[in-house]
Amino acid sequence: MRYGLMLPSPWQHVPLGRGRRERIAEIVDEALARLPDDAPPDQVAQGRIKLTEMLETRLRAAVETGAVDFYLPTALTRGVDVRSSFLVNEVLPDASAPEGVTGQVLARLLADDGAKPVTAGHTVWVRTEEVVDRAADETVSDDVSVRKVEYTTALPADERYWYVVTFTTFGHEHPRDGLADAMVELFDAIMSTWRWLEAA
Repeated sequence: MRYGLMLPSPWQHVPLGRGRRERIAEIVDEALARLPDDAPPDQVAQGRIKLTEMLETRLRAAVETGAVDFYLPTALTRGVDVRSSFLVNEVLPDASAPEGVTGQVLARLLADDGAKPVTAGHTVWVRTEEVVDRAADETVSDDVSVRKVEYTTALPADERYWYVVTFTTFGHEHPRDGLADAMVELFDAIMSTWRWLEAA
C-alpha cells in the first residue's frame, strides 16, 4: 500500500529510492532555467554543482533515517524563500508486534504534552509540534532553531509498519514568526489530502 498527496505549486516530490538522481537533475534544471539568459556559463555550471551537492547531501541523510520520500518547494513563493520541507518515513518498530497493539501505541503517543489526534486518509494520526535546535551541517552553516511538525500513524494494511511524516521550517527570522505559522498551516492542509492507495 502506498499513498497520495495533493501538492501546491511550487512543491515537488523526490522519491528516495529508484529515480532519485533523475529527479534531482530535473529539479536542478528547473532552478537553473530561472537564471537570466545572459548568466555567465561559469555561474550556471557552479550553480548546478552546488545545488546538486546540496540536494544529494540532504537526501542521503534522509535515507539514513529510513525516509522513503522527500518534499520541498523548488521556487520562491511570492518572492520569499520559504526554507521548508518534509520527509515521509516508513518504520518497522517491531516485526513481532501482536495484532491490536496500534490503539495502545497511539494512546501512549497522545499522552505526551502537545500531542493531538488528527484524521487524514480515514486514519487517526498523532500530531506533535515543537521548536528544536538543529546543529550546523553540510546544508546549514550555523546552529539554528526550526519548527517541527510530525504526524505518526500505523499502516492500515499492516499495522506492524508505521508512517512518520516530519515537516520542518525555519520561518523568516525565527521559527515562530508569521511565515513559519503560514508554512505550518500549509503543511497541515497538505496532510489533510493524504490518501492510502492500494498496491498495484
